[in-house]
Amino acid sequence: MMGRVFLDLAVSLDGFIAGPKGEDAGLHDWYFAQEGAAGAIKRELLDRIGAMILGHTAFGTAPDGFDTEYRVPQFILTHTPLATVERGGASFIFVTEGMESALAQARAAAWEKDICVAGGAQTAQAFLKAGVCG
Repeated sequence: MMGRVFLDLAVSLDGFIAGPKGEDAGLHDWYFAQEGAAGAIKRELLDRIGAMILGHTAFGTAPDGFDTEYRVPQFILTHTPLATVERGGASFIFVTEGMESALAQARAAAWEKDICVAGGAQTAQAFLKAGVCG
């Protein structure tokens, strides 16, 4: 049995996923809050996610990756071939062959767990258009 593939995306009530200059604009503040539902949501995600797929912008520009609680393989969609980076129990694997390749690799890595697709509008559109996220 395969896990589900889902899109992790914060959207404002007026339909925006970023500020006018592409910045977070506070949409993810709830996730880092010390109170409220964030703790339960993070625990559920940490238990269920077996792999992640990120757009290159969500990965950022740090060549050695970033600290994350999600210690699972993270497949980064990019046009620039880079060597895999290991950091804090997470693997950042750069995929230049497109969404289908990233999804196949994530499915193999996640086994029966869920795959979280996170990124900006371009990543979200590609996965929604392909009908992959459910």
